[in-house]
Amino acid sequence: MKAIVSAAAMSMAAALATVISHAQAFSQELCAVAVGQWKWVDEANIEFKNDFTATHSAIPAGHGGGTWQQAGQRVTVKWDFWKSTDELTLTIDGRILDGKYGITDANPNGVVSGYSYRKRECVGAPE
Repeated sequence: MKAIVSAAAMSMAAALATVISHAQAFSQELCAVAVGQWKWVDEANIEFKNDFTATHSAIPAGHGGGTWQQAGQRVTVKWDFWKSTDELTLTIDGRILDGKYGITDANPNGVVSGYSYRKRECVGAPE
């Protein structure tokens, strides 16, 4: 009887480990996409939406937002309001965007982030 209980417990532990592993992998896949709420260093709120539009709390209501696209870890944001582009890289864990922002015709090099990161909370991300 003890052998049967022990075997059942081992089987349940293996099944639980598999479920946890799949949940972590799924969470990391979700976090590998820029969609979601981000907090910029000046406490501005930025949102990348599923329809590839972007909003920024510093842009007055009714004055447009931006659009974004992602290829792998590269995220490009075009802000209509400022007529500028941000070229960013998303970390593998999906918690940090870093790169150049404010790229315009007059300033083709943009501003290299001296802030080290842009950050958001990725819901469901493993700690």
